[in-house]
Amino acid sequence: MLDDENKLASATLMIIRAATLQDINIERGFQAGDQYLLDIVKLVRKTIQPELGARAYRISGTDIAVLAKSPCEPLAERLGTLLNQELYHYQHVHELSCAAYLGFTQLLPGQSPEQVLIRADLALAQSQGGEPNSWSIVLKHNDDEEMGESQWRQRLQSMLEDNKILLQVQPAQIRKATMPGYNEIFTRFPNEQGGIYPATTVFAMLQRLNMSMLFEQKIIEMIIQQIENKALPAQRWAINLTPASLQQNSFFIWLERVLLRNKEITSSLVFELDEQVLQHQLATGKRLLDIIRRCGARSAVSRFGHGYGSFRLMKEVKPDYIKLDSQLVRRLQDDSTNQQFVRMIVDLAQRMGCHVIAEGVETLGQKQVLESMYLDGIQGYLIAKPTDFSTFKGLKL
Repeated sequence: MLDDENKLASATLMIIRAATLQDINIERGFQAGDQYLLDIVKLVRKTIQPELGARAYRISGTDIAVLAKSPCEPLAERLGTLLNQELYHYQHVHELSCAAYLGFTQLLPGQSPEQVLIRADLALAQSQGGEPNSWSIVLKHNDDEEMGESQWRQRLQSMLEDNKILLQVQPAQIRKATMPGYNEIFTRFPNEQGGIYPATTVFAMLQRLNMSMLFEQKIIEMIIQQIENKALPAQRWAINLTPASLQQNSFFIWLERVLLRNKEITSSLVFELDEQVLQHQLATGKRLLDIIRRCGARSAVSRFGHGYGSFRLMKEVKPDYIKLDSQLVRRLQDDSTNQQFVRMIVDLAQRMGCHVIAEGVETLGQKQVLESMYLDGIQGYLIAKPTDFSTFKGLKL
């Protein structure tokens, strides 16, 4: 479409971001997350059906793109209004904080696909800074169009200064009585309307505005403070580190000081890093894990098991915990190849003295298959839903 200059004046790109997917996966389970995505797709198809030649594409985990050979402003007004109404209804019926956000831009002569996508991304940033399910349009990219980022910066700064970050915890069920409990901590970000910003939206804006390290530090400090206030012995508390934590040397220095200053609590902490992040940033990842280990904390590789390269990574970083990717768990019952792969992971981990925990367990069948493989722990919607960290008193079996 960009190469066909005769039709550029009437071409539009719309991106729909299913921004609540991660929250639904955590709070309601992955099956509910899959259904949510299917429902959003149905709403998009229904809305664009009358538009001649409009085509929809899945472009990432949460994003759907629509290309249409129509003038941008009237199309945005038409589709934006219709989808906004549909999304509000869906949000209300399913009791969500938001259903999706929309961003519109036009295809201009002589521009690269990257320039078009940057404008669409900016439109999304503007809509994500507004009301739930809202839409925005960016026709050109200049300083006057940066309002979305400016509003986000103010709101994120307010969260930091006023401690407007909520902590939730999801415990794992541990098989061995002698093994400490394992509790993963999640962050929630309240908005001005009394709801919750989608976590993926907040982390994307933090990365864009170079504020990730400030939030990472704040969250770790809050977690340490809350653990200090609790009297729950024989428990370990897992903190997710974002990819941004591997990109700043100053964060390494700060974290080492904090962990050495709180040695008793440090011994109960486990820092989780995504397998894919470690694969792409192995040198800095190993350095960070060395610091964590040296200070007396423990490490975990989350979303583990993307392929046979996972075994090489396990030997390289020697984590204390392996957390099986939920995608492996979901296909486990009916896939003998998957079962054999998981058995290989468990076998190698046990020989290395590494504990294995399965994430995303949602059915009794999954739980039974995993228990037959002698994993150390099981975590997921079937075991326990995320609850408020400040009132958490341990997993009740």
